[in-house]
Amino acid sequence: MIAYYLDLFYNKPIMEKLHYANKKEYQAKLKTIQQGGAKNLHVVADFDYTLTKQFSKVNKINTAPGIIQESFLVPEGYRLGKREIYEQYRPLELSQSITGQAKAKLMVEWWGRAQKLAIKYNINRRLIKKVLLQNNLELRDGCGEFIKFLEKNKVPLLIFSAGMGDVIDIALTEMGLLSNNIFLAANFMELNKKGNVAGFSRPLIHSQNKSEALVRNLPAGRELDKRDNLILLGDIPEDVGMSEGIEHECILKIGFLNEEIEQRLPEYKKHFDLIIASDGSMEVVNGILQKVL
Repeated sequence: MIAYYLDLFYNKPIMEKLHYANKKEYQAKLKTIQQGGAKNLHVVADFDYTLTKQFSKVNKINTAPGIIQESFLVPEGYRLGKREIYEQYRPLELSQSITGQAKAKLMVEWWGRAQKLAIKYNINRRLIKKVLLQNNLELRDGCGEFIKFLEKNKVPLLIFSAGMGDVIDIALTEMGLLSNNIFLAANFMELNKKGNVAGFSRPLIHSQNKSEALVRNLPAGRELDKRDNLILLGDIPEDVGMSEGIEHECILKIGFLNEEIEQRLPEYKKHFDLIIASDGSMEVVNGILQKVL
């Protein structure tokens, strides 16, 4: 891990990617979390473009759903249908001019249509595993260390995704990272006797309704409810809503701002305490954990 002292990272390329909404408040939150210790902390993270990279050195990296939909191992009709739906709804998801309520309705439409396509073309876990063997998810640099550090310190990690939970489950298992402290909140396939998808878990999870309220009455929620302090990781402003549904003493919100930095930074500062720009690594987050645990 990089050297960490009084919240300053002595690594110029990393320092240049950091932006604070209010540095004094950020430092105060670090102190509160440190005083609470590992037994009073849990972490909530979005998956795509938060725990995973958004860009490689040469191009944009697919999300977990994108890897499946772009693979030539899946039926052509599924690929084309998913691409058409994505191109229709993704700009609406990112729009700053659409109200939250209207956007939530659009996201239900998006994922409802996507799930119907998966059922129509008999997507299954065997196929997903084959696709991931050819095109595995690219986690941010340091993400494996992040997950293992939380496991070592017995800190629960709740991972949210609006995509297929099966993709994340299989990918993390293949990487040897699906530990007992991880809870996945996503849309999991319900399989028929042939092993093909026949439906999906409920409630439907999308980018506008991801929150701890969805898991509060589950074993994961009861475990998280015991821990007052939260470190939240996301890549869009709406991700800060993941903390809703469980009371917290302190929430440290860290946002990954991967593109259009100057244009989006003011909005991100309204929602996150610390912003890591330019598709940065997990080293800053790892440094924070090293300090507070």
